[in-house]
Amino acid sequence: MGAFNTVMSEQKCSNCGIVSEFAVQFKYGEVWQHEYVLGDRIIWGKGNIGNQEYKKVVVDGVGEPCPNCHTSGQDFEVWIEE
Repeated sequence: MGAFNTVMSEQKCSNCGIVSEFAVQFKYGEVWQHEYVLGDRIIWGKGNIGNQEYKKVVVDGVGEPCPNCHTSGQDFEVWIEE
């Protein structure tokens, strides 16, 4: 996936069905290994992907391995709002 950012979020695993905290990789804003939690503001700078003028966007995300069953590569949507 190259350079990406990560957001932590509780999600249901599509394999084992258990709700766990996932690290979800996504590309939006300054893409440089920034680590976010819900409520953080997107960082803009060099190497931007997307447009910071948008009020709402949905970008593709890829989950790191499930903490319970270790299934990797699950697809997620990352919703970004003001």
